[in-house]
Amino acid sequence: MNGHRSLLAMRQRGYKPVHVFANVLDHPAEHGRWMNAELALEFGGHGDLDIEPEDDIPNLDLRCVLGTIVHVTGNDYARCLDLLDHLTEFEPAQIVCCRPHPPKAILRWTPAAGLEELEIPA
Repeated sequence: MNGHRSLLAMRQRGYKPVHVFANVLDHPAEHGRWMNAELALEFGGHGDLDIEPEDDIPNLDLRCVLGTIVHVTGNDYARCLDLLDHLTEFEPAQIVCCRPHPPKAILRWTPAAGLEELEIPA
C-alpha cells in the first residue's frame, strides 16, 4: 500500500482531508515524481491510497480514513468489495464504490444506513 504515510502525517499535524481516493490496482503502483500516491497531497491533489496486487486487504492499516469520504476505484470488483468491507472497520464518514458490470450501480456505505446499492438505469 502506498499513500497512507502522507495521510497519517497530515492527520498527526491536525488536518483531515475531506476525500480519500483508494485505488485498487491490478499492477504495481507508480513511485515516480508525478504519479506517487505519497506525493499527491504535496502537489495539491486529494489523498490517495494505492492498493497493490500483492497487498493483503484484510490486514491493511487504514486508520488514515477516519471521518473521511472514501472513493474506491479499481478493475477487480471482488477486491474493491473486500476493501469496502475492510474500510468500514476504520470509521470513515462514507464510502462510495462503483459496480462496473450489469446491472451497473453505485454502492454507498454510511455508518447510519450501512450499504446501499443505487442502480444506474441502462
